[in-house]
Amino acid sequence: QGRKEGWDSAYILSLLGIAAIAGLSFVLAELYNPEPFVELRLFRNFAFTMAAIVVFLNTLSFMSVNFIVILFLQAHLKFTPLQAAWMMLPSAVVVGMLSVLSGRLSDILPPKFLVMFGLTLVSLCIWQFTAMTTWTSVGVLTFWLTARGFSRAFTIAPLNRASLSPLDESELRMGSALLSLNRGIAAASSVALVATFFQNRLAQRAIWLNQDQGTLPFGQADILTSLNGTFISLGDFSQVASTKAMAMLNRMVQDEASLHTYHDTFLWVALLSAAGIIPALWMGRQRRNAK
Repeated sequence: QGRKEGWDSAYILSLLGIAAIAGLSFVLAELYNPEPFVELRLFRNFAFTMAAIVVFLNTLSFMSVNFIVILFLQAHLKFTPLQAAWMMLPSAVVVGMLSVLSGRLSDILPPKFLVMFGLTLVSLCIWQFTAMTTWTSVGVLTFWLTARGFSRAFTIAPLNRASLSPLDESELRMGSALLSLNRGIAAASSVALVATFFQNRLAQRAIWLNQDQGTLPFGQADILTSLNGTFISLGDFSQVASTKAMAMLNRMVQDEASLHTYHDTFLWVALLSAAGIIPALWMGRQRRNAK
């Protein structure tokens, strides 16, 4: 309701305040409880905390790209939901097949290096989508989606191993649960975050494009005159032609603003994915000796 009520409205600020107080109360209660329901003290382990950050960013970028790609396929390329799902299938197959291989590699090589390699490739693949247009072929889209699946396969099994390796054996069960919770929060918040960013950015892009029309060799009035003449030559009355010309110009501006917004969103997600490389440097330290 933030966009409807206003993010600085008393209603939204009250909800955010209540949520912050409730969250802080839960954290404090769990930290000082001798038998906590959720062992948040595991986050005192620096290596585990860094791994949890990588898990969160990796899941967030993965779900965000899936949402934006499917939205682009249906809104601009006019794919049906089933066709969009088929476009995502090769990537899922590649992830499933190569995850086994990456798991075996994590037994040979340090897992964090595999994770960093995968995050680098994932970021590069997402960055390629910043050049995507309505004229981009299905083959190119499928290639980069599949390449992203290939890259992500190196961030699944190795990341799980690197995340749990700093923990004692008695902490593995709770550590695994916390990582699953972390993934769930990232997956649930990804669509909301990327949709909010997309919507706000779309409004900004539309304003900028309308302002930039004054600097073009052919201004808005010239374009409307040309479109109006075209519709009149096709047999429309003057008033109907003017209405159609204005509607077409607005649609052209919105389509162009939307395309730039997709590029901005993909760039933002690519940077988030690349940011996961930094905490990955501190992952995978040796497990402490059992007490």
